[in-house]
Amino acid sequence: MYSWKSNLVGDVSGGLTVGIMHVPQGIAYAVLTGVDPVYGLYASFFPALVYMFFGTSRHVSVGSFAVVSLMAGIAVNQLLPNGDSRLYTPSPDETMMLLNGSLNYTLTSERQLLPIEVASVLTLTIGIVQLLMAVLRLEFVATYLSDQVVSGFTTGAAFHVLLAQLDDLVGLKVQRRNGIGYLFFQVYAIVSALPNANVATAIVSLCAIIFLFVCKEYINPLVAKKSPFPVPAELIVVTVGTAASHFLRLNEQYDVPIVSFIPTGLPMPSVPRLELIPDVLGDAVGIAIVVVAIHVSMAKLFAKKHGYKIDDSQELLAIGLTETLSSFFSVFPISTALARSMVNEGAGSKTLLSSAFSCTLLLFVILWIGPLLQTLPMCILASIIVVSLKGMFMKLHELKVLWPLSKIDFMIWLVSFVATVGYDVMPGLAISVIFALFTTVFRSQWPRWHFLKRLTGTSDYRDAARYASVSEFFGVRIFRYEAPLLFCNVDRFKKNVHKAAEIELRFNTGPYVASTVRAFHKQNSSNVAMDELAEDIVKKATLNSGFKALVKNIVIDCSGFTYVDYMGVSAIKEIYDEMNELGVKVYFAATKATVRDLFETSGFYELVPKSNFYPTISDAVVVAQNSLIAERDAVSNETIDTSTNICRIFVGPSSEQVNMHL
Repeated sequence: MYSWKSNLVGDVSGGLTVGIMHVPQGIAYAVLTGVDPVYGLYASFFPALVYMFFGTSRHVSVGSFAVVSLMAGIAVNQLLPNGDSRLYTPSPDETMMLLNGSLNYTLTSERQLLPIEVASVLTLTIGIVQLLMAVLRLEFVATYLSDQVVSGFTTGAAFHVLLAQLDDLVGLKVQRRNGIGYLFFQVYAIVSALPNANVATAIVSLCAIIFLFVCKEYINPLVAKKSPFPVPAELIVVTVGTAASHFLRLNEQYDVPIVSFIPTGLPMPSVPRLELIPDVLGDAVGIAIVVVAIHVSMAKLFAKKHGYKIDDSQELLAIGLTETLSSFFSVFPISTALARSMVNEGAGSKTLLSSAFSCTLLLFVILWIGPLLQTLPMCILASIIVVSLKGMFMKLHELKVLWPLSKIDFMIWLVSFVATVGYDVMPGLAISVIFALFTTVFRSQWPRWHFLKRLTGTSDYRDAARYASVSEFFGVRIFRYEAPLLFCNVDRFKKNVHKAAEIELRFNTGPYVASTVRAFHKQNSSNVAMDELAEDIVKKATLNSGFKALVKNIVIDCSGFTYVDYMGVSAIKEIYDEMNELGVKVYFAATKATVRDLFETSGFYELVPKSNFYPTISDAVVVAQNSLIAERDAVSNETIDTSTNICRIFVGPSSEQVNMHL
């Protein structure tokens, strides 16, 4: 039940504030997409209206978004290079209604394919992909876009967005490029053409950027201390820029490019060009996944912050329906906008009803105010886009945080960024995801492993390298492997277990005893019986006197085995066999139920008895200690005889033996 008393004021203030932001941002991002500015108003109105009925997040702002507009613009540019139109043959009696009757004509011969038609069918295809993901419960696919992938990718994409605005900022017309490293060639082309820049356009851009930056970075933080409503910097610069352009006749006098014609009224619904779906499908899949990842992550962020729950499946369905239904009203691809969502929350929005007030303001602009923006300089829109990228560029600071925390996450971020900047947006996204998946395999293939020791005074066993006060039981080694046991890491697992069971010299007398016995062998080489006796003495002395620390019991902590495949089961069997042959007993502790079930079905227990499995490490260690005690008791008598024999070897024959020879 909606609480009018507690929610209405916040929803009205938040909705109107976001609606004000929608106007300049929508127009600016329409230009970034490669379509006429008026379509930015439609992309702000229809998606917000549709999402209000299907979404579960109370604070996200759905509409135009810089990165998604850039990706859509690239897709449009691939079909219509440099914004040119393309001829196609319509059906005989087809009638196209554009801009609510402002362009009415019957299509009976070849006509031009417009950029908005490509953008609309791209929006429809994105929506269909997202709906299929919702129906097939594939929302998990978006999880492959980790935070590092999304952050590195969006930061790299921000450089592409910036580059796309440079020519508008200085009044140049530079041919768009595509392909590997096109960003650098584009920068070179713009720098080379700077002598031909429009000085008036550059001055207007500079003034707009300075005003927007000062307002956002200095004025709004001060205002936020006293009011939840930020200064509408974009709206102010659009209003002032439009008025100045009109009265100073910047277009006529100084050749400053302006928005030009903006019609009034809502567009008539029309079916997008379905025959273009195969042409845009590849781009649509990539954009669809990016939109889902951004939208769901933002929705979860606000839900956690404000203590309510969202339904991932419903959100996927909602964003899919929003894209699909909006495409029938000449809307280019949309997403959740990060900055607008934060403003929506900060301005006090409580529920999705705030979108109704945003849409009311946008409808007022579309129906009556649109024509007043016809003299708005295009460089003002470019300035708005450039300043809005500041938050994305600041994500470069994440590298400082990631480096000490995780080198792999650092590399994921860096590769995502470099691939996006150095190649292109869509290929960069593909490379980023593939590299992130590769690191997952890498982590599984080279996982961490530890020797565990008991924390002094407790029954807990932890990584021995991380604690100073720990106790170790002689002859018992506890080994933990921090990964599923899979085909890609079984060899490393076996090598690490072998390290756990290695034999090391612990006393300096060990080499001395060995060398003394070897010298005695040389002097009595003909006495084979004495030779064998000496070797037996060395073995027993080594084993029983502690000259070497031979690990007689290994406890494998299986709590890290979240999954074990067929080769993993075989590897454990091999380890058990090898250790048995070496006289080393192997115990297994804390094995998960799912892994035990796998052992049962694979016949594992036919070789390794269930009696070697224990619920905790402590249980396994107690059994191992008891085994050692029993073994030492059994050989204690042999130890005395062994010591006597050693002395006889070192001292020489007894007097009785000498007398016998005499």
